[in-house]
Amino acid sequence: MRDTDSVIQLRPILKGEFMLKIQKVTTDWKKNALPSGLTWYFIGQPKSGKTTNASAWSEKGQDGVLLLDTDLGADFVGGANVITVTELNPPTREVTEDGIRVVKNGKTVMETVPPEERGYFQRSGKDKGKPMPVYSLAEVVANLEKSGTNIHMIQSL
Repeated sequence: MRDTDSVIQLRPILKGEFMLKIQKVTTDWKKNALPSGLTWYFIGQPKSGKTTNASAWSEKGQDGVLLLDTDLGADFVGGANVITVTELNPPTREVTEDGIRVVKNGKTVMETVPPEERGYFQRSGKDKGKPMPVYSLAEVVANLEKSGTNIHMIQSL
């Protein structure tokens, strides 16, 4: 948010040059500070206040905020609603039966790799070391649209 009341003007360095206008940037985390009816995607360092501030905009508080963890940083956000996102589109693999590639109509049959089989593991908590379900952004958006979920704030850690 730009605070245009606090614009600092510097004198021209040389005659005929333009004046530099430096705007002081301030954040206003008040409820409804951002236009409603849109999905917002916040990116920032862990523990920088994204979830805390965004939860103030939801009437449900933190329960009304969905965090899309795109860089495995959600372990530090207690009580957050988290979906781990690792790619844009879901990974696929060849279908095999008894170690032999399945071919149909001359083409290899492909399947989407299940979320729990994508090579990620829980990094903390009671499930530490167990397979962790991770999703693609396409899967998350499609699922939210299909379920009719009205999401206005999505965050990335």
